[in-house]
Amino acid sequence: MSSKFRYTLLTTDGDDNEIEIPVTVEYDYSPPRKGAREYPGGPPIEPDEGDEVEVCTVTDQSGKELKLTKEQEERVYEACCVDINSVQHERAEAAAEDHAEYLRELYEEADRKGY
Repeated sequence: MSSKFRYTLLTTDGDDNEIEIPVTVEYDYSPPRKGAREYPGGPPIEPDEGDEVEVCTVTDQSGKELKLTKEQEERVYEACCVDINSVQHERAEAAAEDHAEYLRELYEEADRKGY
């Protein structure tokens, strides 16, 4: 899954003053997957795979790709993880709302039919 989000990158100038740089971060995310099993629920043939996050590009407002320091790379990676959790939370909330709406409609129909 490829995603983009806006982020404020912190850096310093020659006088050690902090500068905020608005950037766009593009990253790929692969969720964790179970390895192959001998049979459903059986012992593994292959190990499970963990989730993976790969930062693809970090660009400034003009679209120029930036070269990051190791510390900045770590901060951007952490921001990607926060974005992933936020997206997953939003999807879970939407799914819960959809299910609640489905149940409301089901109960309303049952009431109309006198069940």
